[in-house]
Amino acid sequence: MEPLVISTGVSCVIAALVFALLPVLSQIVYKRHLEKRFGTVMRYQSIENLRSATLLRRLVLLTV
Repeated sequence: MEPLVISTGVSCVIAALVFALLPVLSQIVYKRHLEKRFGTVMRYQSIENLRSATLLRRLVLLTV
């Protein structure tokens, strides 16, 4: 196979893995913020990051 096809396939797989892990990582950060009792702003930003990561993952998986 051509190198371009292989590199495109590898890029798609890496992107899918990264976007699949985003919600998990955001949830870990959110739980850490809750445990350390950060302010309301930090908790709000963490939950928004979790929602954004979930939405972005779905969009990327639909396009791949």
